[in-house]
Amino acid sequence: MKSKLLKNTIYLYLLTFSSQLLNLITIPYQTRVFGPEIYGMVGFAISIMSYIQLVLDFGFILSGTESVSSHENNREYLSEIFSIITFYKIICGIFLIIILRGSIISPYNKSSNASQFFP
Repeated sequence: MKSKLLKNTIYLYLLTFSSQLLNLITIPYQTRVFGPEIYGMVGFAISIMSYIQLVLDFGFILSGTESVSSHENNREYLSEIFSIITFYKIICGIFLIIILRGSIISPYNKSSNASQFFP
């Protein structure tokens, strides 16, 4: 049990550090290729996606992990939990996109260039 935890911890740190390193390498290239205007739009889209992910993952990470860890040998239950969480995330995602589309791209917000993200 301890060696499995240590191995998983090392892999998690390796994944985190490699992701950070990859960002440090690619950001200068992206800004040079895209230019400041397009890179700013990409940054805006990434920030919107981060907010949506934050709302979608809220609560599901803890409760889903707890359910999976307590029933790790019951494949039928794990399949059911996975299906339920995926279904709820899809439904919440659809509602968030509708709310986002209505709030950012509204007839009252003419100064926003966000309409090019949502055709």
